[in-house]
Amino acid sequence: MKLARNHLASLDPARPMHGLSPLRWKQLFYDATWLLDGFGQAAFRDGWTVSELFGLWWSWDCDVLALKDGWGGIADRLQGSRSLKMTADRAHWRRMFSGERDQFNRTAHLDLKPLWEGL
Repeated sequence: MKLARNHLASLDPARPMHGLSPLRWKQLFYDATWLLDGFGQAAFRDGWTVSELFGLWWSWDCDVLALKDGWGGIADRLQGSRSLKMTADRAHWRRMFSGERDQFNRTAHLDLKPLWEGL
């Protein structure tokens, strides 16, 4: 948890990474910080990985490596929602604007890259 906190502290919400818009980058940064502060200790104790919590999904689009925004780990998917509930195996929440339910299952995506890592 300390390592994740140090990595997040090294990021600047005013300096977007990964080609994200400034607004989206700020939201991702604040969602990641909120997730770590509120759920990090229990999540790591329950076996959640850095990638599952803070990972981003990169995929090849033709010959270009592109970010699949909102397809990564929990922080990437929250997009402002603060209704998160977590168990040892599943995270679920309601989407911010539509109220639709969403979830992320632990071990579903093991190859996500933490948001603080460059390409």
